[in-house]
Amino acid sequence: MSECALCDLPTPDPPVTEDGVDGEYCCRGCLEVGRRLDDVTAADPENLNAAAVDDSTPDDSDVPESAETAYLDVDGLHCSACELFLQAEATDTAGVHDADVSYATDAARVTYDPEVVDPSDLPGVFDRLGYGASLPDGDESGMGDAGGWLAGDDRRVVVGSLLGMVVMLGYGLVLYGSYLDLAPTAELGVLAATLALGTVYCAVTFGLVFGLLEAVALLAVLQSVSFAAILNADSLSVGTAVPAVAALASVVVFHTGRPFLRGAYVSLRAGRPNMDLLVALAVLAAWGYSVAAYAAGSAHVYFDVAVMVVLVVTLGNRIEERVKSRAVSGLSAFAAASVDDASRRTSEGGTETVPVDDLGSGDEVVVRAGERVPVDGTVAEGAAAVDESLVTGESVPDRKRPGDEVLGGTVVTDDALVVAVGEGPDSTADQLVELLWDVRSARPGVQQVADRLAAVFVPLVVALAVVTAGYYLWSGAGVADAVLTGVAVLVVSCPCALGLATPLAVSAGVREALDAGVVVTDAGVFERVRNVDVVVLDKTGTLTTGEMAVEAVTAVGGIDPESVLTRAAAVEQFSTHPVAEAVTDRADPPAVEVTDFDRKPRGVTGTVDGDRVLVGHPGLFDDGEWSVPDRVREATDCVDGVPTVVSWNGEARGVLAVADQPREEWLSVVEDLAAAGREVVVLTGDDPDAADPFREHDAVSDVFAGVPPEGKARAVRAVGENATVAMVGDGSNDAPALAAADLGVAMGSGTELAADAADAVVTADLDAVPEMFGLADATRSRIRQNLAWAFTYNAVAIPLAVAALLNPLFAAAAMAGSSLVVVGNSARPLRGGLLSGLLAG
Repeated sequence: MSECALCDLPTPDPPVTEDGVDGEYCCRGCLEVGRRLDDVTAADPENLNAAAVDDSTPDDSDVPESAETAYLDVDGLHCSACELFLQAEATDTAGVHDADVSYATDAARVTYDPEVVDPSDLPGVFDRLGYGASLPDGDESGMGDAGGWLAGDDRRVVVGSLLGMVVMLGYGLVLYGSYLDLAPTAELGVLAATLALGTVYCAVTFGLVFGLLEAVALLAVLQSVSFAAILNADSLSVGTAVPAVAALASVVVFHTGRPFLRGAYVSLRAGRPNMDLLVALAVLAAWGYSVAAYAAGSAHVYFDVAVMVVLVVTLGNRIEERVKSRAVSGLSAFAAASVDDASRRTSEGGTETVPVDDLGSGDEVVVRAGERVPVDGTVAEGAAAVDESLVTGESVPDRKRPGDEVLGGTVVTDDALVVAVGEGPDSTADQLVELLWDVRSARPGVQQVADRLAAVFVPLVVALAVVTAGYYLWSGAGVADAVLTGVAVLVVSCPCALGLATPLAVSAGVREALDAGVVVTDAGVFERVRNVDVVVLDKTGTLTTGEMAVEAVTAVGGIDPESVLTRAAAVEQFSTHPVAEAVTDRADPPAVEVTDFDRKPRGVTGTVDGDRVLVGHPGLFDDGEWSVPDRVREATDCVDGVPTVVSWNGEARGVLAVADQPREEWLSVVEDLAAAGREVVVLTGDDPDAADPFREHDAVSDVFAGVPPEGKARAVRAVGENATVAMVGDGSNDAPALAAADLGVAMGSGTELAADAADAVVTADLDAVPEMFGLADATRSRIRQNLAWAFTYNAVAIPLAVAALLNPLFAAAAMAGSSLVVVGNSARPLRGGLLSGLLAG
């Protein structure tokens, strides 16, 4: 028996197939979805799910160069079936090449042709399907109105809340008393409790002020009926109360409950039964039974169950959305930081407004105070403070001057800058949006298992509810009791917590890692990091700053050391080598004429004040044309770093000790890694003597020195023969070694995020490396906590419902509470308490 190419359920014999549609399916619904989704290929059933749900990257050959990408906030997503449905429907829109929807982030990524579709029209693509959508900057389209108070779903919730409380008022005044033969004073107690619950509900959903307004409204209704009438119950009767609550309950079910009913329809159309289907079946069962009972002349109706299930689930979703938006807020923030237009300087000295996509390398753009830098580049003119908090997490603005790099998406806070566009006009904020989207939309292996279980779980729950109701009917229970027991099974079994368990935990981990200065580019980091037992650290650019400096000057033959340094600087000023920059930083080049400048394989030469000067590596002098005194050779052997010989008129006169500067935090970093039980290995291309400062510390297990760039990957593979290795390097020269490691971490600035070989990029200090390991461990632990809770909840709650120990109302509260536990657990700081997550936002 094979598995369905879409949902992985077993296929019947024979399976459902059709000419022109690849793969075998379990039902006609899955086959229709398979037909619609262009990115589904039946070659690998496991990749089918990933392609259908997660990886909507369009084929580059099908997307024109003019295509652009937009990110939208989407309201009304309730499960992964909504993702599939919207992706398939949106790609049918003219001008939309691809759509990727994420339930975990309540967002969509749309690739479109701006010549066919205007960006402002994109929200309408989702609005017409019944989902609210808006652009990240808050521009909303007409009917969806995803943003703003009392917009879209908010209006439905307000209406449902008010009408639902009136329904419960009717039950409290009349129906509960008639069912239970309550005394009038007891009826008032039920009424007071209903009023209190309604106030709390509205206060939690919309805020305290709205909750108090709702209480005032209900008290006004109460005042319209005299207390004598309530106590005597002469003016109110079951005959008038039932049709009233039936009408109001119908509005709540079909208006406020519209998202659940729509989600159920979507899940059936997509062939993926989901939690909305369970809620819809439960609500419609209670409502339908009540309608049938009333039509048959019975006053025992359960519209209160239908109404309260809708309202309790809605309350849970409202809190869930609020906390979830906090957990994944970074994506919208980065999308909003994207700049569409730029003020490009013209050849006449003025400026012109052009689309950012029209900028080319070398163009100069003017960025005024309060504006965002449109693309990555270098300051050409001006000096200003730049707020980089969104990208780097640094809260204090950094002063930028000519020659400094600036990142796209950052904000100039004072004065103005002229920025020269770098290679490939791209914004760091845009790159971060892509990286965050890809990571948050990914399904780690543990979640893929949960997804498969959920796909099988929902049909089994429906069958269990039917069997349970049938059993109680067979055993002699009344129809009402049997229906309510089946409804409780449906409601309590909703697996929404299972669907949220991993995406929200990953989102929180990515967000906190970004705050710590680490950009996670592969969600698999959170699983692989637990197995890492050896961390290989490249020396240059990782344990050191990568910035060379002259540490000592040795002169021989009575020559003044300053003379050695200034002559070296005079020649090195024409070189861009890091050693040359270190020399010129130490001593300003003298105001003398330098002629006959020439670059040698390992140094530079030129004529200074009539003297022929040669500066370079000691090996440059091995040909015997220059005299090298023994004192100079001894000095070169003692240099910890790069020895640079300075000579003129045929004889070496001195040695400059040029060395890479260790990072201030390197020792604490290796000690933290060692304390966590991981071996630390240092890898360097320098001579063994240059690595002695690292070899001397107990926290460093081993040092590999003299390793050329092409040999670093082999060294990493050798270390990894009997261990799981994480490699931390500079992301450029170390790319092969990063790719060879089980986990690659690249050091680099925000402009180096394209280190494709790395699983994570450190944009902050080296301290972020052990912090990343800690956050990854905590994130994986959070995922396991969420999944454990989701499975434990269902394992306990379903048997209680089957045993008729759960009223449908309490089942709804339990189901909503289960989701809130997962959401709150994911939203809290990775080292915080659960309550902080639930109360945040």
